[in-house]
Amino acid sequence: MPSHLLVSIFVVEAAMAAIAVIVVLRATIPTPHEYIEAATIAGLALFTTELGKQIERRRLRLTVPHHIEFSGVWTFCAALALPLVLTIPVVALIQFHLWWRTGRPRVAYYRSAFTMTTVLLACVAAATVQEALSPELPPSNVLSIAVALLVYTTVNTGLVSGAIAMSSPQPSLAVALGSWEDHLMELSTLSLGAMAATALNIHPALCLLVLVPMVVLHRSAPLRQLRAAAETDSKTGLLNAATWATRAMLALKNSQTAGHAAGMLVIDVDYFKRINDTYGHLVGDQVLQAMADALRLQTRDGDVIGRFGGEEFVVLLPNLHGEAEELRAAAERIREFVAHRQITVNTADGPLTVGPLTVSIGGSITTAIIDDQAGFDTLLRAADDALYVAKANGRNQVRIAGETDDRSNVSVPAIT
Repeated sequence: MPSHLLVSIFVVEAAMAAIAVIVVLRATIPTPHEYIEAATIAGLALFTTELGKQIERRRLRLTVPHHIEFSGVWTFCAALALPLVLTIPVVALIQFHLWWRTGRPRVAYYRSAFTMTTVLLACVAAATVQEALSPELPPSNVLSIAVALLVYTTVNTGLVSGAIAMSSPQPSLAVALGSWEDHLMELSTLSLGAMAATALNIHPALCLLVLVPMVVLHRSAPLRQLRAAAETDSKTGLLNAATWATRAMLALKNSQTAGHAAGMLVIDVDYFKRINDTYGHLVGDQVLQAMADALRLQTRDGDVIGRFGGEEFVVLLPNLHGEAEELRAAAERIREFVAHRQITVNTADGPLTVGPLTVSIGGSITTAIIDDQAGFDTLLRAADDALYVAKANGRNQVRIAGETDDRSNVSVPAIT
């Protein structure tokens, strides 16, 4: 997310949090028991951060753009168990310590400030709602706890998702909201927070019982991110070749079951070696990232996109109507979008504009039933052969297997 946008959002959030603080400061002075509870929550939060800091650092490298923080156990516990005049400094301390020990220097200070104000606002909203439903601290009313949990996650997710959507060139609801696994993870942490608040009401030492399931949850969390990392290309975030082939085969079979054709596109960045030789491999990597973004923008939600290797990308397009022109139109849309783009990359000497870029695209389409790897490979090979015809005829063009093109004396062989 651009820093200026995030800073602007943070300023608005900070103003809202400042208003909340002013209101809270008018509250009654906390009791000694409440100070003990606040110290207990803060101490356990700092302890668990120190205990899992190595895991959290690895998770920060893997979870983008959504990152579920396990500090939510203690921030939500504070929102339920403490008066707001203590909740705000405790939450601020927890978030700052988390950034200092796990996020710095990977997470810029303004991003950490954005996260802190988002969590503070979620805590204020949750505490206000639960107090209206159940004035005692911690709340004993199950309904008030459930509503407070819902309010907390709605405010937190809403602010984060809104920031992600605003920073995206083409907002996607799925990307902005995150996966159902993200929401399930957050629900788990907030549920542990509610359990901690309930235990705190009985005896502060009982909060230690929350540590065991929290540690187990924390240590199992990276497995999903590691699995995702194993399935994606590190430079572009697209599917890697092996995972793409598996998912493309599944999409192809589902398309055939529904009685639809499917198409394949193989896309090659023209003169990519020249870019690497002229500007260096770091700039080349940023060009590949820009190409991945272009493919995401110019394909449908059900299309399966992957990086095949080097400067080659592949797209499986299910649910076509059996006409090569439909596949050609999709390929031309990608080609024209890239040809009209100027890509600005960051270098040590400042911003650098690379372009104009062009791509050569080969495609193949089939209405035949493909139920084995050999048939899938034949479809892919036909698209790859068409790509080489496009490159041989001058690049920056589309060729479809089996299609006659009056603009060229070279025809592309059909799938055999």
